[in-house]
Amino acid sequence: MAFGLAHAYLIWYGDILFPYSLCGLLLFAVRNWPPLRMLNVLLVLIFAITAGAIHQGFDRIEKKQKAEAVIKTEKGGGKLTDEQKKVKEEWEESLKRHEPPRADLQKEVDNYRASYAKALAERAKKVTEWHSGPIYSPGLGDMWTMMLLGMALLRLGVLQAARSEAFYLKMAIAGYAIGLPLNAWSVWTWVRSNYNILQEDFSFAPCHVGRVAVALAHLAVLMLVVKRGWLTWLTRRLAAVGQMALSNYLAESIICSFVFYSHGFALIGQLQRYQLYYVVFGVWLFNLIWSPIWLRH
Repeated sequence: MAFGLAHAYLIWYGDILFPYSLCGLLLFAVRNWPPLRMLNVLLVLIFAITAGAIHQGFDRIEKKQKAEAVIKTEKGGGKLTDEQKKVKEEWEESLKRHEPPRADLQKEVDNYRASYAKALAERAKKVTEWHSGPIYSPGLGDMWTMMLLGMALLRLGVLQAARSEAFYLKMAIAGYAIGLPLNAWSVWTWVRSNYNILQEDFSFAPCHVGRVAVALAHLAVLMLVVKRGWLTWLTRRLAAVGQMALSNYLAESIICSFVFYSHGFALIGQLQRYQLYYVVFGVWLFNLIWSPIWLRH
């Protein structure tokens, strides 16, 4: 939690350590649950998150209809009540969050390029907002879900490559068969709608199941690689990166803040999307080279 607060305010607002620490405090109490109970709770949580996304989608449609009725009343010369004003403001705020005005985006970029003090103030606004959310929010619920899954898999010996090769092969096939079509449908419907705010929640609802399935499939493939002794030159380096997870996580933020913010090259907003991958691969290469050397010495 302490590292997360420092990381969020001083380096990068997208910090994950603070919310992870909140989840860890809660999940510590259930660490001795039987794996089957963990998986049952996991399924309930995934269902709740998926259902919540669908509910939010219908809620947005209702808010849009109410806002349109208020705007129609306003254009017709009618005087708005406080409740009607609130309906209109909430919908306008939703649209603004979904597609921020270009001037607001430029102001944010300019602050990150200007000085560390202005970047710190810019970060603080987002961090304060994110950290003030309720502990039962969907975002934290999603983290509890993934953590419970990891805890159950550890207890079942899946993460240690202790199961048979046939088990991992079936796990990979089932995971990709379920996850890839669901994720592809999510992306296709989202892009086809031209990123319409009213489609967003409906498009991503199946993804909550799909991404878990694909993650399990990736995990199964990795376990097969380890059990077969393939690519040891890479898996040993990946293992070293994993052993230094916290150090590498913070190092990535420090490197990228130097690349993108005012105290470094100030490249925020300057690179095309494909050029960002050069930064990604550069940081990965650094992690893979640096981690084994650090652990060795």
